[in-house]
Amino acid sequence: MDPLNALSVASSVVQFVDFGRQLLSASYEIYRSPSGESSKNVDLRTISKDLTDLVAQIKKKVGPSANIKLDKSTAEYRLAEISKECEMILKEFEGALDKLGRQRSSKKTAFEMARGAILTALEDVLNASTVDRMRARLDNQKCRLVDATLFCLWEESKRSVYRDDQFKKQLDNMITILGRLDDRADKLSQETTHKALKIDSGSDVVSQPANSIDKIVTDGLHDRESLEDTRLYKQLVDSLWINRLTSVPQSRKEWDPASDGGEISTMFRGLYCNAILQSLAFETIQGREEAIPQAFKETFSWIYLREPTELDGLRLWSSFPEWLEGNMSQPYWITGKPGSGKSTLMKFLQQQPLLITHLKNWSGELPLICTSYYAWVAGSDLQKSCQGLMRTLLYRILTENPSWIPEIAPRRWLLSLTLRDINYLPSWYDWEMEESFETLLVKCGISTRLALFIDGLDEFDSPPFKVLELIQKINSRDCIKICVASRQWTEFNDAFHQSPMLRMQDLTAADLAHFVDAKLEGNRGFLERKRIFPMEAIQLVADVVAKAQGVFLWVSIVVRSLLDALTEGDGLSDLRTIVDQLPSDIALLYDAIWARIGSRNIIASAKLLVTFKAAKGPLSYMILWLADERQPLDFDIRTLSAEGRIGVREIVERRLDSRTRGILEISTGGNVDFLHRTARDWMLQPRIWEGISSQVPGDFDPYLQLLRAETLSMSETCAALPSGQWPNVKRVLWYASQVKQSPTADPELVLLLKKFDQEVYQAVRSASEPENDGTSKNKLTEHGDWNWMSVPVDADKHQHTFLGLMARYCVLPYLRANMPNDPNRTPSKMCISLLENAVFGYADTEYHIEWKQRIATVALLLDNGVSRKQIFVNGTSAIKEVRSWKEVTTSGDRKYYFTKVEELLSLKRSFKESLKTGFERVKGR
Repeated sequence: MDPLNALSVASSVVQFVDFGRQLLSASYEIYRSPSGESSKNVDLRTISKDLTDLVAQIKKKVGPSANIKLDKSTAEYRLAEISKECEMILKEFEGALDKLGRQRSSKKTAFEMARGAILTALEDVLNASTVDRMRARLDNQKCRLVDATLFCLWEESKRSVYRDDQFKKQLDNMITILGRLDDRADKLSQETTHKALKIDSGSDVVSQPANSIDKIVTDGLHDRESLEDTRLYKQLVDSLWINRLTSVPQSRKEWDPASDGGEISTMFRGLYCNAILQSLAFETIQGREEAIPQAFKETFSWIYLREPTELDGLRLWSSFPEWLEGNMSQPYWITGKPGSGKSTLMKFLQQQPLLITHLKNWSGELPLICTSYYAWVAGSDLQKSCQGLMRTLLYRILTENPSWIPEIAPRRWLLSLTLRDINYLPSWYDWEMEESFETLLVKCGISTRLALFIDGLDEFDSPPFKVLELIQKINSRDCIKICVASRQWTEFNDAFHQSPMLRMQDLTAADLAHFVDAKLEGNRGFLERKRIFPMEAIQLVADVVAKAQGVFLWVSIVVRSLLDALTEGDGLSDLRTIVDQLPSDIALLYDAIWARIGSRNIIASAKLLVTFKAAKGPLSYMILWLADERQPLDFDIRTLSAEGRIGVREIVERRLDSRTRGILEISTGGNVDFLHRTARDWMLQPRIWEGISSQVPGDFDPYLQLLRAETLSMSETCAALPSGQWPNVKRVLWYASQVKQSPTADPELVLLLKKFDQEVYQAVRSASEPENDGTSKNKLTEHGDWNWMSVPVDADKHQHTFLGLMARYCVLPYLRANMPNDPNRTPSKMCISLLENAVFGYADTEYHIEWKQRIATVALLLDNGVSRKQIFVNGTSAIKEVRSWKEVTTSGDRKYYFTKVEELLSLKRSFKESLKTGFERVKGR
């Protein structure tokens, strides 16, 4: 059906629905009125005739489609079904009006009607539940017709090269036309509805307003109950993304995305921009910068000297202010030994007002943007990758310049305008990130000056040449200035040998002496000894600085050891002995530190390190405290006062200091992290890790402790984050999957997961604020069967039950303890089944589960009555879907996995086995 005809049908149906609602309101008013009359003496038969005429129009416009067999997925089929439903509703109306007319024709008073059998007849026709049901049926027709019209417009838009643009324009036109009809009908029936409400203020039968066309369109585009609507959404995304992998055609280049949707309000423009920004954000985007320690007071100030210190007539480093102010084309390179303070200096640079002062001399009249990225090899993938660098810079620059978003991310902007919603943006593709980043660089080169500070080129998980390619690409643009920091690897030496630079270990002797002197003089014991032996005290400081060879980290660790010794009463000679005995090599220094941990603390120290290593993503001091303390399950973290939280942090700081000797510490952001990358490298050496692990008792499971801690913190975590933005949920479920099965651990695991499910359920329930139409944003049913619609479990945003997630994450003890009587049932057709979750949960590469464990989960489900002939959410049978993935899979491990799953699905159980399994399952309950 062509769009014009579909829109004509839609207009008639909208009028039919709105006239029908008006008829309901007027009829209900008459029924509830003491006089038995309408306030405006509405002629019900006149409205009924209008409805009859509209149904005739609808049937005529639908034409022969109503009488032939059509594909159920087509718009024509949907419109024909709507036409039939409207006809049925009309017949119900006519029957009700006939009964009502007969009752009103009797000459009895309203009082007599109220006392007689006539009232009973009226209640059968126009009682509250009947009116409510009829209203719901009318509103459903409006939703169905919008769906059908959307499909019609979408199919028509396929004829255009830019189908998404065409679809959006037709969609806007549809909303405008149908919206006007909506408004007109609303004005006609407003007074009637108002009078009805006055008569029966306690009833909500007529108080429920009809949803606007705009809202119905939005809901239709996001309807996850409908396979067809889900397919439309996917095709729209594909059209915007997949079909534009190649360069934008010339005819498209003149399109100005900033002007598209110019009619939207400032509020909605802000919402769309913020949604796109949030799609760029990731959990650890600020993590590394927060973990880097602040520069010690009165250190590093030399970097802003215009004339660097000279030695034998040569500058010790390249002038940083000259580089900031000038037009040099090369990056500024900060290099040095591990632990020499490169990252601390980078952070110091950006915190000084002098940085912007010097850069403004370079930028002149053009706007200036200054931002940074800190790579961290021990962090998440986005903290140590080129994609993470581009994503972070996009996020930070667009946060400062949100008006750029339509141009930098045109696909997302157009999708937001079309969908009129901010909750369903797809994940970023790598090529899309690169495309947007390229557009950003071009824009900065034209209208803005951009200064970038990129720390840790040696921390990326990509080969150095890949990282250098990206740096050189950025640096090749006009109006962009880059300062980078890295270790002095050969690749970086070759790339930056002609760049302005400084080497940390050549320049920090005075800063190191100041640091050591200030730290020691802050200790009363040292001051007492210094008064007695002043020269020895001065020599001790000099020895520490000399042995450090410019490495700040070494000095920091050694000074900590000296302060511990002073606390224990050691003299200056003892301190000199400690300095002499400690190795200057940083890795050997960690060996010496670990060896000094006493036997009383060694088990607790090993538990802390094992728990830290097991943690996925950032580990806050609060989670570590909860894991280490084993608080009871009824502990409410929300009862902790501000002073109590400070106390917890101090406890954890003291514990880390005594049990890891500073190898782990709390960053300014509140997360537990390694003192330095070198500490991580040391701990992960096989000999070191084996020694640490050997001290841990056999019944200690770090994943169980982390699961307990995250569960206890869930009430606070969910309350602090917007609904649908809970990144730690997947992490918690993964912890559950990693717990070792045992007779003692399994019951505790099941108990913790039930507590976790309840905590998230309560958080979602609290977040379900009423909408204008009286419904809730989150569809919650009884707790035992609610779906996790607000929790972003996968990129496709399918619905899940908690048991389904247990299958997805292969938590076998929970599945065994909670297998339902009917394991094939799902709350809706868009909900992922237990079997599909188990088979395809592997797709989450960030939280991988061993293939053997996943195969065992599939086997468990099949043994407990899950059908091998099950149909997955995409309409394909389980066996067919598995075989198709097996054919296209190239990975050896994955092909082995699909082969094993195929074998399990192909097995045929005897009737006796099936009966036995079903009997045992029922008997167990």
